[in-house]
Amino acid sequence: LQPSSSYLIDPEWQTKFSIIWASCLGASLLFAAPRLVRSIRAGRAFTGFFGIKEDWERSGKYEVVDSRRTSTTTSKNNSTRKSYSSTSTLMRTVEGTISAMRSVALWSLPGLGLNAGQIFVILAYLVIVLICIIMDSQLVNNSNRAGFLALAQLPVVFLFSTKNSIVSLLLGPGHGYEKLNYIHRWSGRCLFLGAVVHGSLWIRNHLQYNIQIIGAQKETSGVAALGVLCGIVLTSLRPVRKWFWDFFWVVHVLGFVAFFITICYHTIYATPWIFPPLAFYAADMLMRMLRVRIKDATLTAVDSNMTLIRVQDCDTNWIAGQ
Repeated sequence: LQPSSSYLIDPEWQTKFSIIWASCLGASLLFAAPRLVRSIRAGRAFTGFFGIKEDWERSGKYEVVDSRRTSTTTSKNNSTRKSYSSTSTLMRTVEGTISAMRSVALWSLPGLGLNAGQIFVILAYLVIVLICIIMDSQLVNNSNRAGFLALAQLPVVFLFSTKNSIVSLLLGPGHGYEKLNYIHRWSGRCLFLGAVVHGSLWIRNHLQYNIQIIGAQKETSGVAALGVLCGIVLTSLRPVRKWFWDFFWVVHVLGFVAFFITICYHTIYATPWIFPPLAFYAADMLMRMLRVRIKDATLTAVDSNMTLIRVQDCDTNWIAGQ
């Protein structure tokens, strides 16, 4: 596989990889659609996503419970139970099977930090990446395929890294940033894997044929981009995140800025894959701006260990942990 032909064939594998992961994501959203519809009807779908709501009409007062309304609600619940009991046995069997599958997917080994469903997603993603890198390629002689696939994973890395992701919104309640961040971590590791395969094999070929590694812009910027990625990965290890979070965060942000710059100098094929991550990050920043509220608050010292904070006219869209 000559370099000239790889620049024609390898981008096609980028497209195939993008179609595969986008199709899997679409199938997941379709599977979660009924649950999202139910949460929308119940008024729980977008709670907290757009920030705390200023309840000007009720001025923070709770609604008075009417006994007649309570009895009406009870009768509706009873009728709902009757209609549910008349549901076909087949439908209840299907719902029970899906519920059992979800229970199995939540099973996890102690200390692993991942459940069975997440492990399945990670393994499937890794298999897809490896197939796209290895299939019909001659990596030892030309490792461009691994580099192209590393670039193709940038949208996945950034899509699941933001705290205000459109994926979390469409999956519905219970699929927040913290539940999807594992995809960001493992897709980043697969990106690093592709970059290491690409860079190490090219360095091997340069050494084999006695070609200068540092000097030309393409080689120098490629080595710099790989070095930046190594720094990002090393500072993203769990001990660093746990004990030096601020350092990890600064290196993470500045590191990807440096990586984008060096990779664009390294190859012109990187530019189209930079825009989706920037769009995802810009959308996250926009959502954070929409969620910001500047309000007066009243602080009351309950005792020496507790302070009660009262924010007026902001009684809706609170979520656990705020």
